[in-house]
Amino acid sequence: MFVRHAHPTDCFYLYNMMRCLARHNNSTDSFHITQIELQNRLFQRKEYQVLVVEQDHNLEGYISFNIIPENESSAARAIISELYIGDCDTNRKEEITQALLSAIAKEARKYRCIDIRLKVSSKGHK
Repeated sequence: MFVRHAHPTDCFYLYNMMRCLARHNNSTDSFHITQIELQNRLFQRKEYQVLVVEQDHNLEGYISFNIIPENESSAARAIISELYIGDCDTNRKEEITQALLSAIAKEARKYRCIDIRLKVSSKGHK
């Protein structure tokens, strides 16, 4: 198992994982993105960064985040917007979660972020 930055070739799998996350959160009615738009947002416009967990050429989860750069009035911050772990046993989920959180902590240190925040929305969550 290893964590890496997502590639454009991952968009099909990321799209499917995002649809699963929307179903889990009862928010499929607000899930309006297409695979092409996802690819544009991630790799052309670079609206989000995505780290994926890969095992034996299969993606097992992802974490999407933004780095808010340092400015005159505040230090840099990392903001997690989504965390998805595929269907697996509890021990495996913990292992994947730990790998993704360790990887984002490494990214945050690279950008000298003072903290990592989780963006929480109450809309549609169970």
